Amino acid sequence: MLIKDKLARGLVAGIAAGVVMSMADLILTGFGWVKFPYYDWGLSLISGSVAETFPEIAIGLVIHLMFAGVLGVIFSYAIQLIPSTNSLLRGWLYGVVVWFAVHVIVNLFGFQPLKPIPMSQLLSDFLTASVFGLVLAATNNRLSPKIR
Repeated sequence: MLIKDKLARGLVAGIAAGVVMSMADLILTGFGWVKFPYYDWGLSLISGSVAETFPEIAIGLVIHLMFAGVLGVIFSYAIQLIPSTNSLLRGWLYGVVVWFAVHVIVNLFGFQPLKPIPMSQLLSDFLTASVFGLVLAATNNRLSPKIR
């Protein structure tokens, strides 16, 4: 399937990458590496509290996927500004920059529901942000019409 519209392509690629990222995050949560899964990030940034019930987890996950979709749209437009043939590197770097920016903002504003963030969480989030960026770039490429 090809999507000519950059906005729609970025949204689909971002949501797809967000799904893969969330699955990896849930696996790492099961191993005890993650104190605040991404559904907690999504819900707490909107409501100020972490998820305690299944409906709250579902709402937090939807918020996280919407955020991932918006990041995908930004990526879809931003890759035109950075000329490179290595799209996976651009995607990985984008994912890592977003990871860094989000964590800096949470710490800068002292956002209590997500503090303190343990080192295992930081490493896990770095790993899943890397996965997000790689899947985002690969999906965006796959959905892009090829110039011949």
